[in-house]
Amino acid sequence: MSKKTIEFDVLQGDLVCQVKATPYEIATHETRFRVSICGSAVYIFGWDNGLGRFGLIDDKAGPLRGNIEMAVSSRLLQFLQQKKAA
Repeated sequence: MSKKTIEFDVLQGDLVCQVKATPYEIATHETRFRVSICGSAVYIFGWDNGLGRFGLIDDKAGPLRGNIEMAVSSRLLQFLQQKKAA
């Protein structure tokens, strides 16, 4: 898997947040992402079977506000689907 960082924007109310996400693979071949939001410390996102979407695995960087986790999750899933289709 390419470790190329992807960049996209998500909206939090009227605020546009720049997101940088770098995919990586763990020993079980599961894809996870190192995610920085508006230059924040790194959050770790991974697939959550219970939620049926990507979710925040490590929140040491602090809590995410509002709908940011859902917006990031949606974009990460879209990225993986496009990668598989290519």
